[in-house]
Amino acid sequence: MNKHISLSEQLANDLREKAKVMDRGARFPSEMSLCRRYQVSRMTVSNALQRLVREGMLERRQGSGTYVTQSPLQAIHFVLSGPENSSFALLQSMLTVYEAVHNCAVNARCRFVTLSASATNSMMDTNVQSFKQLPKRSKIILFGYWFRHLFDIMLEREHKVVFIDTQHELSELYQDMLPKWFHIEIDRRLAMIDLIQTLHRKGCRNIAFLHNFSHCRNPFVQGYHLGLVEAGLPFVPELFCYYNDSGDSVPRLLDTMYLLRKQFPFDALIIGSTGNSTPINTVQHFFFTKGLQIPLVSLSPFEIMPGYASLFIPYAEAGFQAFKRMIAHEFKPGHLRLQCQIKGEDALENGMPCVE
Repeated sequence: MNKHISLSEQLANDLREKAKVMDRGARFPSEMSLCRRYQVSRMTVSNALQRLVREGMLERRQGSGTYVTQSPLQAIHFVLSGPENSSFALLQSMLTVYEAVHNCAVNARCRFVTLSASATNSMMDTNVQSFKQLPKRSKIILFGYWFRHLFDIMLEREHKVVFIDTQHELSELYQDMLPKWFHIEIDRRLAMIDLIQTLHRKGCRNIAFLHNFSHCRNPFVQGYHLGLVEAGLPFVPELFCYYNDSGDSVPRLLDTMYLLRKQFPFDALIIGSTGNSTPINTVQHFFFTKGLQIPLVSLSPFEIMPGYASLFIPYAEAGFQAFKRMIAHEFKPGHLRLQCQIKGEDALENGMPCVE
């Protein structure tokens, strides 16, 4: 024991560390059991517990006992990725989740800690040591697959992890870790399937897809193919159009699609992008000049505007649900699937008005 610190203060320090790794609402050991364990007087134990009560770490309930509270000392860690060369949309999506979790933590008066996954913004240079130094069973919220090099450490340290997954192309690489975590899945694949079926119910039979998703396992790409199958519609390669990020790529593709429209007609167009916005304005202007009026749908969650339909992706709801699992009385692994929604569905009825 340190002679310069009182016995009750030393005991309080030890009990504080014990409480940090306990779940909110968990019953704390009784005074008598602590007296026996630490071989100290009941007054010393009582003073140590009272110190933690004043800090907000514990609360005493008359006739019931002492319980762990959601103290400012029990931190919820949100890990910020470094998107490297990824799109601005990834960063914007992550910040939407971050803001939702942060607001919940502020309202609940929880300690909220932001961790950087990499000081160099490189997936191959993650802050491994920082994560090894976190107390065991820390509460951590992850958004996206970017952190895969830290997954083993989090399992080894028995951290309580909520993993928010947007169905990354390589998601099969981390499936074995999810049974020990709480997995929130934002189902973009099903969103595309539902979108195809919605367009089909409204009479569309030749649905074109203009996108710049390069991976065949992209959930929107998979959903497009599955949606066509479920709707009983044929896949037409000429209507599955990939564009690159060069300035003239989209206009050239639209010209080609228009010229081939008699041979390969399309009566709806879905537009997707890895960026924070799709070329929806370019498409609208092109259709206006050609006198076309068909349903247009943007897959960007940050393009919810009048005049065309958009896909709403529940990033904020994912943040709220993650926080809810973090402050539960007992952390339990599990799975929650969040559905996306079509906004502006009325615009799909008779084709969207194209603006000049």
